[in-house]
Amino acid sequence: MSSIKTNLSAMAALKMLASVNSKLTTTQQHVSSGLKVAKASDNATYWSIATTMRSDKGATSAVYDALGLGAATVDTAYAGMTSVIDTLSAFKAKLIAAKEGSVDRWKIQGELDQLKQQVTNIASSASFNGVNMLSYGQSENLKTTDAVTTAVPSAFVRSANGSVSVEDSAIDMTKTILFNTGGGGLLQTDNDALGLGNLGGFTGSTTSGQAGHQDHAFTGAQTFGASDSISFDLTLDADSQSSGRSYSITIDRSVVISALGAASNGRISTSQNMADVLNRAFQAAGAPATASGGGGGFAIATQQGTGLTGSSVATSNVVSTVGSSALGLADAPTASVANVYADTSYTFGSRFAVPEGQSFSFDFAVGGSAQATVTVDRGTVDAALGAGANGIIASADDMASVLNAAGQRVGLQATASGGAVTLTADNNRYPKAGVGMSLSAATKNTGGAVDFNFADIDITAAGTDIDYYISGLDLMQSRVTAAAATLGSLQSRIGMQSNFASSLMDTIDRGVGRLVDADMESESSKLAAQQTQQQLAVQSLSIANQAPQRLLSLFR
Repeated sequence: MSSIKTNLSAMAALKMLASVNSKLTTTQQHVSSGLKVAKASDNATYWSIATTMRSDKGATSAVYDALGLGAATVDTAYAGMTSVIDTLSAFKAKLIAAKEGSVDRWKIQGELDQLKQQVTNIASSASFNGVNMLSYGQSENLKTTDAVTTAVPSAFVRSANGSVSVEDSAIDMTKTILFNTGGGGLLQTDNDALGLGNLGGFTGSTTSGQAGHQDHAFTGAQTFGASDSISFDLTLDADSQSSGRSYSITIDRSVVISALGAASNGRISTSQNMADVLNRAFQAAGAPATASGGGGGFAIATQQGTGLTGSSVATSNVVSTVGSSALGLADAPTASVANVYADTSYTFGSRFAVPEGQSFSFDFAVGGSAQATVTVDRGTVDAALGAGANGIIASADDMASVLNAAGQRVGLQATASGGAVTLTADNNRYPKAGVGMSLSAATKNTGGAVDFNFADIDITAAGTDIDYYISGLDLMQSRVTAAAATLGSLQSRIGMQSNFASSLMDTIDRGVGRLVDADMESESSKLAAQQTQQQLAVQSLSIANQAPQRLLSLFR
Protein backbone atom coordinates (compact mmCIF):
# COMPACT_ATOMS: atom_id res chain seq x y z
CA MET A 1 0.00 0.00 0.00
CA SER A 2 1.30 3.47 -0.88
CA SER A 3 0.65 6.54 1.26
CA ILE A 4 1.30 10.23 0.80
CA LYS A 5 1.38 10.80 4.57
CA THR A 6 3.90 8.11 5.60
CA ASN A 7 6.86 7.35 3.35
CA LEU A 8 8.12 4.09 4.81
CA SER A 9 10.87 3.71 2.21
CA ALA A 10 12.24 7.15 2.98
CA MET A 11 12.23 6.42 6.71
CA ALA A 12 14.17 3.19 6.20
CA ALA A 13 16.64 4.89 3.87
CA LEU A 14 17.09 7.75 6.34
CA LYS A 15 17.74 5.35 9.21
CA MET A 16 20.32 3.47 7.17
CA LEU A 17 22.04 6.72 6.19
CA ALA A 18 22.23 7.82 9.85
CA SER A 19 23.78 4.47 10.88
CA VAL A 20 26.33 4.62 8.08
CA ASN A 21 27.21 8.23 8.93
CA SER A 22 27.77 7.28 12.61
CA LYS A 23 30.10 4.42 11.73
CA LEU A 24 31.90 6.61 9.21
CA THR A 25 32.45 9.28 11.86
CA THR A 26 33.92 6.69 14.26
CA THR A 27 36.22 5.30 11.59
CA GLN A 28 37.36 8.81 10.63
CA GLN A 29 38.19 9.49 14.31
CA HIS A 30 40.26 6.28 14.45
CA VAL A 31 42.10 7.24 11.28
CA SER A 32 42.75 10.84 12.30
CA SER A 33 43.88 10.01 15.92
CA GLY A 34 45.47 6.62 15.27
CA LEU A 35 43.60 5.31 18.33
CA LYS A 36 40.71 2.93 18.59
CA VAL A 37 40.36 3.77 22.32
CA ALA A 38 40.83 7.53 22.63
CA LYS A 39 38.51 8.16 25.58
CA ALA A 40 36.93 6.21 28.41
CA SER A 41 33.60 5.84 26.58
CA ASP A 42 35.35 3.88 23.81
CA ASN A 43 36.39 1.07 26.18
CA ALA A 44 36.55 1.96 29.87
CA THR A 45 38.70 -1.04 30.85
CA TYR A 46 41.35 -0.62 28.15
CA TRP A 47 41.40 3.16 28.59
CA SER A 48 42.00 2.77 32.36
CA ILE A 49 44.82 0.25 31.90
CA ALA A 50 46.46 2.34 29.18
CA THR A 51 46.28 5.52 31.26
CA THR A 52 47.89 3.77 34.27
CA MET A 53 50.62 2.21 32.17
CA ARG A 54 51.44 5.55 30.51
CA SER A 55 51.86 6.99 34.01
CA ASP A 56 54.12 4.08 34.99
CA LYS A 57 56.19 4.64 31.86
CA GLY A 58 56.68 8.24 32.94
CA ALA A 59 57.91 7.05 36.34
CA THR A 60 60.21 4.48 34.72
CA SER A 61 61.54 7.22 32.45
CA ALA A 62 62.39 9.27 35.54
CA VAL A 63 64.18 6.22 37.00
CA TYR A 64 66.07 5.83 33.72
CA ASP A 65 67.21 9.46 33.97
CA ALA A 66 68.24 8.90 37.61
CA LEU A 67 70.23 5.84 36.56
CA GLY A 68 72.00 8.00 34.04
CA LEU A 69 72.86 10.41 36.84
CA GLY A 70 74.11 7.55 39.02
CA ALA A 71 76.12 6.13 36.12
CA ALA A 72 77.76 9.51 35.58
CA THR A 73 78.63 9.68 39.29
CA VAL A 74 80.20 6.21 39.26
CA ASP A 75 81.96 6.88 35.94
CA THR A 76 83.52 10.02 37.40
CA ALA A 77 84.70 8.13 40.48
CA TYR A 78 86.07 5.29 38.34
CA ALA A 79 87.98 7.69 36.13
CA GLY A 80 89.50 9.27 39.22
CA MET A 81 90.32 5.89 40.76
CA THR A 82 92.13 4.59 37.67
CA SER A 83 94.11 7.82 37.51
CA VAL A 84 95.07 7.38 41.18
CA ILE A 85 96.21 3.79 40.48
CA ASP A 86 98.51 5.07 37.73
CA THR A 87 99.88 7.78 40.02
CA LEU A 88 100.50 5.29 42.84
CA SER A 89 102.44 3.07 40.41
CA ALA A 90 104.64 6.04 39.50
CA PHE A 91 105.00 6.83 43.21
CA LYS A 92 106.15 3.30 43.99
CA ALA A 93 108.68 3.46 41.17
CA LYS A 94 110.14 6.64 42.70
CA LEU A 95 110.40 4.92 46.10
CA ILE A 96 112.27 2.01 44.55
CA ALA A 97 114.59 4.43 42.79
CA ALA A 98 115.28 6.13 46.13
CA LYS A 99 116.85 2.91 47.42
CA GLU A 100 119.89 3.56 45.23
CA GLY A 101 122.64 4.86 47.47
CA SER A 102 123.83 7.55 45.05
CA VAL A 103 120.52 9.33 44.45
CA ASP A 104 119.51 12.62 46.01
CA ARG A 105 116.56 11.75 48.26
CA TRP A 106 115.59 15.40 48.62
CA LYS A 107 114.99 15.67 44.87
CA ILE A 108 113.03 12.45 44.81
CA GLN A 109 111.02 13.66 47.78
CA GLY A 110 110.11 16.74 45.76
CA GLU A 111 108.76 14.51 43.02
CA LEU A 112 106.91 12.40 45.59
CA ASP A 113 105.29 15.52 47.04
CA GLN A 114 104.05 16.47 43.59
CA LEU A 115 102.58 13.00 43.09
CA LYS A 116 100.93 13.16 46.54
CA GLN A 117 99.39 16.50 45.61
CA GLN A 118 98.22 15.00 42.32
CA VAL A 119 96.43 12.16 44.12
CA THR A 120 94.83 14.65 46.52
CA ASN A 121 93.66 16.84 43.64
CA ILE A 122 92.20 13.85 41.78
CA ALA A 123 90.30 12.73 44.87
CA SER A 124 88.89 16.17 45.61
CA SER A 125 87.88 16.90 42.01
CA ALA A 126 86.25 13.54 41.19
CA SER A 127 82.82 14.94 41.98
CA PHE A 128 79.63 14.82 39.94
CA ASN A 129 76.45 16.64 40.93
CA GLY A 130 77.86 17.22 44.40
CA VAL A 131 78.66 13.54 45.08
CA ASN A 132 82.32 12.64 45.60
CA MET A 133 83.04 8.97 46.13
CA LEU A 134 86.79 9.44 46.63
CA SER A 135 86.97 12.25 49.20
CA TYR A 136 84.75 12.80 52.24
CA GLY A 137 84.49 15.26 55.09
CA GLN A 138 83.13 13.17 57.98
CA SER A 139 84.71 13.90 61.35
CA GLU A 140 84.38 10.29 62.54
CA ASN A 141 86.75 7.60 61.33
CA LEU A 142 85.15 5.59 58.53
CA LYS A 143 86.22 2.33 60.17
CA THR A 144 84.33 3.11 63.37
CA THR A 145 81.03 4.14 61.83
CA ASP A 146 78.26 2.57 59.82
CA ALA A 147 78.55 2.46 56.06
CA VAL A 148 78.47 5.80 54.25
CA THR A 149 76.11 5.26 51.34
CA THR A 150 74.65 7.07 48.39
CA ALA A 151 71.54 5.73 46.69
CA VAL A 152 70.66 5.50 43.00
CA PRO A 153 66.98 4.89 42.06
CA SER A 154 67.02 1.65 40.12
CA ALA A 155 63.40 0.56 39.53
CA PHE A 156 59.75 1.63 39.67
CA VAL A 157 57.60 -1.26 40.88
CA ARG A 158 53.81 -1.64 40.88
CA SER A 159 52.68 -4.66 42.90
CA ALA A 160 49.65 -6.86 42.28
CA ASN A 161 47.60 -4.96 44.87
CA GLY A 162 48.20 -1.66 43.09
CA SER A 163 50.74 -0.17 45.53
CA VAL A 164 53.83 1.42 44.01
CA SER A 165 57.41 1.82 45.19
CA VAL A 166 60.75 3.05 43.91
CA GLU A 167 63.67 0.72 44.62
CA ASP A 168 67.14 2.12 45.25
CA SER A 169 70.59 0.62 44.75
CA ALA A 170 72.82 1.59 47.68
CA ILE A 171 76.51 2.29 47.07
CA ASP A 172 78.79 1.89 50.10
CA MET A 173 81.33 4.68 49.75
CA THR A 174 83.49 3.47 52.65
CA LYS A 175 84.90 1.00 50.13
CA THR A 176 85.92 3.78 47.71
CA ILE A 177 86.82 6.86 49.77
CA LEU A 178 90.55 7.60 49.59
CA PHE A 179 90.68 10.49 52.07
CA ASN A 180 88.33 11.35 54.93
CA THR A 181 88.67 14.23 57.37
CA GLY A 182 88.34 11.91 60.37
CA GLY A 183 90.48 9.14 58.84
CA GLY A 184 89.70 5.64 57.70
CA GLY A 185 90.20 6.24 53.96
CA LEU A 186 91.97 3.77 51.70
CA LEU A 187 95.14 5.92 51.69
CA GLN A 188 95.08 6.63 55.42
CA THR A 189 96.48 4.79 58.43
CA ASP A 190 94.61 2.04 60.23
CA ASN A 191 96.17 2.92 63.60
CA ASP A 192 93.69 5.65 64.52
CA ALA A 193 90.70 3.44 63.78
CA LEU A 194 88.77 0.89 65.75
CA GLY A 195 90.64 -2.39 65.31
CA LEU A 196 90.73 -5.95 66.56
CA GLY A 197 91.73 -4.84 70.07
CA ASN A 198 91.05 -7.65 72.55
CA LEU A 199 88.29 -9.10 70.33
CA GLY A 200 85.61 -7.95 72.74
CA GLY A 201 86.98 -10.21 75.47
CA PHE A 202 86.82 -13.40 73.40
CA THR A 203 89.22 -16.01 74.83
CA GLY A 204 89.83 -19.66 74.24
CA SER A 205 89.01 -22.36 76.77
CA THR A 206 88.71 -26.10 77.26
CA THR A 207 85.45 -27.35 78.69
CA SER A 208 84.11 -30.81 79.46
CA GLY A 209 80.59 -32.02 79.25
CA GLN A 210 80.21 -33.69 82.64
CA ALA A 211 79.99 -37.51 82.41
CA GLY A 212 76.68 -38.94 83.61
CA HIS A 213 76.81 -40.22 87.21
CA GLN A 214 74.78 -41.10 90.32
CA ASP A 215 75.79 -40.29 93.88
CA HIS A 216 74.74 -42.50 96.81
CA ALA A 217 75.12 -42.18 100.57
CA PHE A 218 77.12 -45.03 102.14
CA THR A 219 74.73 -46.44 104.76
CA GLY A 220 77.16 -48.42 106.86
CA ALA A 221 79.66 -51.27 107.09
CA GLN A 222 78.57 -54.77 106.18
CA THR A 223 80.24 -58.18 106.24
CA PHE A 224 79.40 -60.61 103.45
CA GLY A 225 78.94 -64.22 104.47
CA ALA A 226 79.31 -67.13 102.12
CA SER A 227 75.70 -66.88 100.95
CA ASP A 228 75.32 -63.08 101.01
CA SER A 229 75.08 -60.97 97.88
CA ILE A 230 73.82 -57.74 96.33
CA SER A 231 72.59 -57.77 92.76
CA PHE A 232 71.24 -54.95 90.63
CA ASP A 233 70.85 -53.79 87.03
CA LEU A 234 73.10 -50.96 85.83
CA THR A 235 71.79 -49.04 82.79
CA LEU A 236 74.29 -46.77 81.06
CA ASP A 237 74.02 -43.94 78.49
CA ALA A 238 70.27 -43.75 78.03
CA ASP A 239 69.00 -40.61 76.29
CA SER A 240 66.16 -39.52 74.02
CA GLN A 241 67.60 -41.59 71.18
CA SER A 242 68.33 -44.79 73.13
CA SER A 243 67.02 -46.66 76.18
CA GLY A 244 70.61 -47.35 77.22
CA ARG A 245 72.54 -50.56 77.69
CA SER A 246 71.95 -52.69 80.82
CA TYR A 247 74.40 -54.87 82.74
CA SER A 248 73.69 -57.35 85.58
CA ILE A 249 75.98 -56.56 88.50
CA THR A 250 76.59 -58.97 91.41
CA ILE A 251 78.53 -58.34 94.62
CA ASP A 252 79.23 -61.38 96.83
CA ARG A 253 81.93 -62.41 99.32
CA SER A 254 84.33 -63.50 96.58
CA VAL A 255 84.08 -60.14 94.81
CA VAL A 256 84.67 -58.28 98.09
CA ILE A 257 87.76 -60.34 98.93
CA SER A 258 89.04 -60.02 95.37
CA ALA A 259 88.75 -56.23 95.59
CA LEU A 260 89.83 -55.65 99.21
CA GLY A 261 92.03 -58.65 99.92
CA ALA A 262 91.70 -61.66 102.22
CA ALA A 263 92.39 -59.50 105.26
CA SER A 264 89.04 -57.78 104.76
CA ASN A 265 87.30 -61.09 105.58
CA GLY A 266 84.48 -60.04 103.23
CA ARG A 267 83.76 -56.79 105.08
CA ILE A 268 83.06 -53.41 103.39
CA SER A 269 83.89 -50.77 105.99
CA THR A 270 84.09 -47.42 104.15
CA SER A 271 82.69 -45.63 101.11
CA GLN A 272 86.08 -46.08 99.41
CA ASN A 273 85.83 -49.83 100.07
CA MET A 274 82.41 -49.76 98.44
CA ALA A 275 83.84 -47.97 95.37
CA ASP A 276 86.67 -50.51 95.05
CA VAL A 277 84.23 -53.43 95.26
CA LEU A 278 81.90 -51.84 92.68
CA ASN A 279 84.80 -51.34 90.29
CA ARG A 280 85.70 -55.04 90.58
CA ALA A 281 82.05 -56.02 89.99
CA PHE A 282 81.80 -53.71 86.95
CA GLN A 283 84.95 -55.27 85.55
CA ALA A 284 83.57 -58.77 85.99
CA ALA A 285 80.30 -57.82 84.24
CA GLY A 286 82.05 -55.96 81.40
CA ALA A 287 80.22 -52.75 82.32
CA PRO A 288 82.00 -49.53 81.13
CA ALA A 289 81.48 -47.68 84.41
CA THR A 290 83.63 -46.53 87.29
CA ALA A 291 83.02 -45.87 90.98
CA SER A 292 84.65 -43.45 93.40
CA GLY A 293 84.22 -42.97 97.11
CA GLY A 294 84.81 -40.46 99.85
CA GLY A 295 83.04 -38.08 102.21
CA GLY A 296 80.53 -40.64 103.40
CA GLY A 297 79.27 -41.59 99.95
CA PHE A 298 80.15 -43.18 96.64
CA ALA A 299 79.47 -42.26 92.99
CA ILE A 300 78.94 -44.40 89.90
CA ALA A 301 79.92 -42.73 86.59
CA THR A 302 79.70 -43.91 82.99
CA GLN A 303 82.88 -44.32 80.98
CA GLN A 304 80.85 -43.81 77.79
CA GLY A 305 82.06 -47.10 76.39
CA THR A 306 78.65 -48.32 75.21
CA GLY A 307 78.90 -46.67 71.80
CA LEU A 308 75.66 -44.80 72.51
CA THR A 309 75.37 -41.00 72.36
CA GLY A 310 74.02 -40.62 75.90
CA SER A 311 75.95 -40.15 79.12
CA SER A 312 73.89 -41.40 82.05
CA VAL A 313 73.76 -43.90 84.94
CA ALA A 314 70.71 -45.62 86.44
CA THR A 315 70.47 -48.47 88.99
CA SER A 316 67.38 -50.67 89.38
CA ASN A 317 66.10 -54.03 90.61
CA VAL A 318 68.35 -54.04 93.67
CA VAL A 319 68.21 -57.31 95.64
CA SER A 320 70.24 -57.55 98.86
CA THR A 321 70.79 -60.05 101.67
CA VAL A 322 72.92 -57.61 103.68
CA GLY A 323 70.37 -54.99 104.60
CA SER A 324 67.46 -53.34 102.87
CA SER A 325 69.54 -50.35 101.76
CA ALA A 326 72.23 -52.54 100.12
CA LEU A 327 74.89 -50.21 101.61
CA GLY A 328 73.10 -47.28 99.85
CA LEU A 329 72.48 -48.79 96.43
CA ALA A 330 68.77 -49.37 97.15
CA ASP A 331 68.22 -45.84 98.42
CA ALA A 332 67.35 -42.94 96.11
CA PRO A 333 70.48 -41.22 94.72
CA THR A 334 71.59 -38.09 96.52
CA ALA A 335 72.46 -36.56 93.14
CA SER A 336 72.11 -37.53 89.49
CA VAL A 337 73.65 -35.91 86.40
CA ALA A 338 72.86 -37.06 82.86
CA ASN A 339 73.50 -36.05 79.25
CA VAL A 340 75.43 -32.83 79.77
CA TYR A 341 76.91 -31.12 76.69
CA ALA A 342 80.00 -28.96 76.86
CA ASP A 343 79.69 -25.17 76.64
CA THR A 344 81.66 -22.10 77.61
CA SER A 345 80.57 -18.50 78.19
CA TYR A 346 82.24 -15.14 78.45
CA THR A 347 81.06 -11.57 78.95
CA PHE A 348 81.34 -9.41 75.84
CA GLY A 349 83.49 -6.32 76.39
CA SER A 350 83.93 -3.25 74.22
CA ARG A 351 83.08 -3.23 70.55
CA PHE A 352 85.79 -3.90 68.00
CA ALA A 353 86.20 -4.07 64.23
CA VAL A 354 87.73 -6.44 61.72
CA PRO A 355 89.36 -4.12 59.13
CA GLU A 356 89.91 -5.03 55.50
CA GLY A 357 92.87 -7.38 55.17
CA GLN A 358 92.81 -8.41 58.86
CA SER A 359 91.22 -11.34 60.65
CA PHE A 360 91.29 -13.49 63.76
CA SER A 361 91.18 -17.28 64.01
CA PHE A 362 91.03 -20.06 66.60
CA ASP A 363 91.00 -23.85 66.70
CA PHE A 364 87.90 -25.80 67.69
CA ALA A 365 87.49 -29.48 68.55
CA VAL A 366 84.94 -31.74 70.25
CA GLY A 367 85.93 -34.96 72.00
CA GLY A 368 88.33 -36.86 69.83
CA SER A 369 87.55 -34.94 66.63
CA ALA A 370 90.38 -33.30 64.70
CA GLN A 371 91.15 -29.65 65.34
CA ALA A 372 89.32 -27.33 62.91
CA THR A 373 90.38 -23.73 62.36
CA VAL A 374 87.67 -21.06 62.42
CA THR A 375 88.58 -17.75 60.73
CA VAL A 376 86.68 -14.46 60.99
CA ASP A 377 87.51 -11.72 58.47
CA ARG A 378 85.78 -8.57 57.29
CA GLY A 379 83.69 -10.53 54.78
CA THR A 380 82.46 -12.90 57.51
CA VAL A 381 81.33 -9.98 59.68
CA ASP A 382 79.55 -8.12 56.90
CA ALA A 383 77.90 -11.31 55.64
CA ALA A 384 76.54 -12.06 59.13
CA LEU A 385 75.56 -8.51 60.14
CA GLY A 386 74.97 -6.83 56.78
CA ALA A 387 77.23 -4.68 54.63
CA GLY A 388 76.27 -1.65 56.70
CA ALA A 389 78.08 -3.12 59.71
CA ASN A 390 81.36 -2.00 58.15
CA GLY A 391 83.18 -4.86 59.88
CA ILE A 392 82.15 -3.66 63.37
CA ILE A 393 81.09 -6.10 66.11
CA ALA A 394 79.33 -3.91 68.65
CA SER A 395 77.52 -6.27 71.03
CA ALA A 396 77.19 -9.81 72.34
CA ASP A 397 74.37 -10.39 69.85
CA ASP A 398 76.64 -9.30 66.99
CA MET A 399 79.45 -11.57 68.22
CA ALA A 400 77.11 -14.55 68.47
CA SER A 401 75.85 -13.96 64.92
CA VAL A 402 79.40 -13.70 63.57
CA LEU A 403 80.65 -16.81 65.39
CA ASN A 404 77.59 -18.75 64.22
CA ALA A 405 78.32 -17.79 60.62
CA ALA A 406 82.04 -18.56 60.91
CA GLY A 407 81.57 -21.80 62.87
CA GLN A 408 78.75 -23.30 60.84
CA ARG A 409 81.20 -25.33 58.75
CA VAL A 410 82.72 -27.06 61.80
CA GLY A 411 79.62 -27.30 64.02
CA LEU A 412 80.31 -24.42 66.42
CA GLN A 413 77.24 -22.58 67.68
CA ALA A 414 76.91 -19.36 69.67
CA THR A 415 74.08 -17.63 71.51
CA ALA A 416 73.90 -14.33 73.38
CA SER A 417 72.00 -13.41 76.51
CA GLY A 418 72.40 -10.49 78.88
CA GLY A 419 75.72 -9.40 77.41
CA ALA A 420 77.21 -12.90 77.60
CA VAL A 421 78.18 -15.10 74.66
CA THR A 422 77.82 -18.87 75.07
CA LEU A 423 79.54 -21.28 72.70
CA THR A 424 78.47 -24.90 72.24
CA ALA A 425 78.91 -27.69 69.73
CA ASP A 426 76.08 -28.56 67.37
CA ASN A 427 74.50 -31.55 69.11
CA ASN A 428 73.21 -32.92 65.81
CA ARG A 429 76.75 -33.04 64.48
CA TYR A 430 78.35 -34.08 67.78
CA PRO A 431 75.53 -36.02 69.49
CA LYS A 432 77.63 -37.69 72.17
CA ALA A 433 77.00 -36.13 75.56
CA GLY A 434 79.58 -35.75 78.29
CA VAL A 435 82.59 -35.12 76.03
CA GLY A 436 84.94 -32.15 76.08
CA MET A 437 85.11 -29.15 73.75
CA SER A 438 88.18 -27.00 73.21
CA LEU A 439 88.60 -23.48 71.85
CA SER A 440 92.17 -22.28 71.45
CA ALA A 441 93.16 -18.70 72.20
CA ALA A 442 92.40 -16.53 69.17
CA THR A 443 95.24 -15.45 66.91
CA LYS A 444 95.01 -11.97 65.39
CA ASN A 445 96.22 -11.52 61.82
CA THR A 446 97.04 -7.84 61.33
CA GLY A 447 99.23 -8.32 58.26
CA GLY A 448 96.83 -6.19 56.24
CA ALA A 449 97.23 -3.12 58.46
CA VAL A 450 98.82 0.14 57.30
CA ASP A 451 100.31 2.35 60.03
CA PHE A 452 101.08 5.54 58.09
CA ASN A 453 99.21 8.02 55.90
CA PHE A 454 100.01 8.26 52.22
CA ALA A 455 100.28 12.02 52.56
CA ASP A 456 102.91 11.66 55.35
CA ILE A 457 105.47 9.64 53.37
CA ASP A 458 108.86 11.31 53.78
CA ILE A 459 112.13 9.65 52.79
CA THR A 460 114.45 12.53 53.66
CA ALA A 461 114.96 11.68 57.33
CA ALA A 462 118.14 9.81 58.19
CA GLY A 463 117.65 6.09 58.57
CA THR A 464 114.27 6.06 56.81
CA ASP A 465 113.21 2.52 55.97
CA ILE A 466 112.05 2.82 52.36
CA ASP A 467 111.05 -0.85 52.26
CA TYR A 468 108.61 -0.07 55.07
CA TYR A 469 106.95 2.57 52.89
CA ILE A 470 107.00 0.33 49.81
CA SER A 471 105.30 -2.49 51.72
CA GLY A 472 102.60 -0.18 53.11
CA LEU A 473 102.06 1.50 49.76
CA ASP A 474 101.61 -1.90 48.16
CA LEU A 475 98.79 -2.62 50.62
CA MET A 476 97.22 0.76 49.87
CA GLN A 477 97.48 0.12 46.14
CA SER A 478 95.77 -3.25 46.50
CA ARG A 479 92.91 -1.55 48.38
CA VAL A 480 92.56 1.09 45.68
CA THR A 481 92.59 -1.61 43.00
CA ALA A 482 89.82 -3.48 44.84
CA ALA A 483 87.85 -0.22 45.08
CA ALA A 484 88.24 0.31 41.33
CA ALA A 485 86.95 -3.22 40.77
CA THR A 486 83.96 -2.37 42.99
CA LEU A 487 83.24 0.72 40.92
CA GLY A 488 83.57 -1.33 37.75
CA SER A 489 80.98 -3.81 39.00
CA LEU A 490 78.70 -0.87 39.89
CA GLN A 491 79.10 0.48 36.37
CA SER A 492 78.09 -2.88 34.99
CA ARG A 493 75.10 -3.21 37.31
CA ILE A 494 73.82 0.31 36.58
CA GLY A 495 74.33 -0.29 32.85
CA MET A 496 72.27 -3.47 32.98
CA GLN A 497 69.55 -1.72 34.97
CA SER A 498 69.51 1.18 32.47
CA ASN A 499 69.16 -1.24 29.57
CA PHE A 500 66.34 -2.99 31.39
CA ALA A 501 64.55 0.31 32.09
CA SER A 502 64.85 1.26 28.42
CA SER A 503 63.50 -2.12 27.33
CA LEU A 504 60.72 -1.87 29.90
CA MET A 505 59.57 1.48 28.51
CA ASP A 506 59.50 0.02 24.99
CA THR A 507 57.55 -2.96 26.29
CA ILE A 508 55.01 -0.68 27.99
CA ASP A 509 54.57 1.24 24.73
CA ARG A 510 53.95 -1.98 22.84
CA GLY A 511 51.52 -3.23 25.46
CA VAL A 512 49.52 0.02 25.48
CA GLY A 513 49.55 0.05 21.68
CA ARG A 514 47.98 -3.40 21.53
CA LEU A 515 45.16 -2.16 23.72
CA VAL A 516 44.33 1.25 22.23
CA ASP A 517 46.04 1.72 18.84
CA ALA A 518 43.94 1.52 15.69
CA ASP A 519 44.76 -1.01 12.96
CA MET A 520 45.24 1.44 10.08
CA GLU A 521 44.94 -1.20 7.34
CA SER A 522 41.60 -2.32 8.76
CA GLU A 523 40.42 1.24 9.36
CA SER A 524 41.28 2.33 5.80
CA SER A 525 39.28 -0.59 4.38
CA LYS A 526 36.36 0.30 6.65
CA LEU A 527 36.54 3.94 5.56
CA ALA A 528 36.31 3.07 1.86
CA ALA A 529 33.44 0.64 2.45
CA GLN A 530 31.53 3.06 4.66
CA GLN A 531 31.94 5.92 2.16
CA THR A 532 30.44 3.65 -0.52
CA GLN A 533 27.63 2.70 1.86
CA GLN A 534 26.99 6.38 2.49
CA GLN A 535 26.66 7.10 -1.24
CA LEU A 536 24.27 4.20 -1.68
CA ALA A 537 22.20 5.32 1.31
CA VAL A 538 21.89 8.82 -0.14
CA GLN A 539 20.77 7.41 -3.46
CA SER A 540 18.26 5.14 -1.70
CA LEU A 541 16.84 8.14 0.18
CA SER A 542 16.62 10.10 -3.05
CA ILE A 543 14.68 7.28 -4.73
CA ALA A 544 12.39 6.93 -1.74
CA ASN A 545 11.62 10.66 -1.78
CA GLN A 546 10.54 10.41 -5.46
CA ALA A 547 7.73 7.90 -4.65
CA PRO A 548 5.12 10.58 -3.62
CA GLN A 549 5.72 12.41 -6.91
CA ARG A 550 4.81 9.26 -8.78
CA LEU A 551 1.57 8.99 -6.77
CA LEU A 552 0.60 12.59 -7.65
CA SER A 553 0.93 11.75 -11.32
CA LEU A 554 -1.95 9.28 -10.95
CA PHE A 555 -4.31 12.19 -10.10
CA ARG A 556 -3.48 14.29 -13.15
